Amino acid sequence: MNRKLLKPILINFLIFSITFASSGSTVTFKNSTPLNGTAFGYKFGIFNPFIGFDFQRIEGHGQIFEKEYDDDKFSNGPYWEMEDLFDIESDVGMPFFGLKLFLSENEINTYLLFQATKIIPNIKVHSNGWERNFQGPEYFDDWNGNGEWDNDEWFDDWNGNGIWDSESWEEKHWDDHFDLDNSFINMGALQFGIGFEYNFSGWASIGGEYGLRVIGGEYKEKDSRKDENNPLWYDEWDREINTNLPGTYTNFTLNIYF
Repeated sequence: MNRKLLKPILINFLIFSITFASSGSTVTFKNSTPLNGTAFGYKFGIFNPFIGFDFQRIEGHGQIFEKEYDDDKFSNGPYWEMEDLFDIESDVGMPFFGLKLFLSENEINTYLLFQATKIIPNIKVHSNGWERNFQGPEYFDDWNGNGEWDNDEWFDDWNGNGIWDSESWEEKHWDDHFDLDNSFINMGALQFGIGFEYNFSGWASIGGEYGLRVIGGEYKEKDSRKDENNPLWYDEWDREINTNLPGTYTNFTLNIYF
């Protein structure tokens, strides 16, 4: 099509849509498990831009167990182990903005929906666990072959106390509540759908929406850990995870126009 002809057609279409379609402020209440939210907008013609806020609560629990040996797992040498039982609660706030594009406005309205959402988690953790360092018996050279350590035999003084130990324990417990740093989490969502509204009065309608929601997430973490008792031991990690989760969604809506 000639671009010179396309311009006036589009302009006339917009003028017609704005002039002959209803206008005014809008409020929409949405409910779809587990999301609940409210949107505020202004409708002029067939266009209804809006902003709003969704809310979701997530709960979960889990267990972590780790064990590390200084030598190999078949030895009787020192090792470190840890067990952590944790509960997670997350209140997720999701501010969004979008646009409804009305296709028809009669007793039943139909529209297309476009929406972008920022996902902001607030994660609280309850951690209950223990950590244990086990050292012993300390290695020694059994020069006389009697299976026991004798005063003149060499031994590896793991804990640095100057004497040979048959075993040595260091154990601690914790019961902590804390907020998890969410600065390394970056999440958002895009929605594309179609909606229907039944106008049961001049200023209110009920309806539903169905469409595709794509959630994208990025997780980055870089940290390190040192052992004060072992200057030769050092652990560093750098994790990055990117994911996209597409899926369908449904919303039930109550819409107010004024």
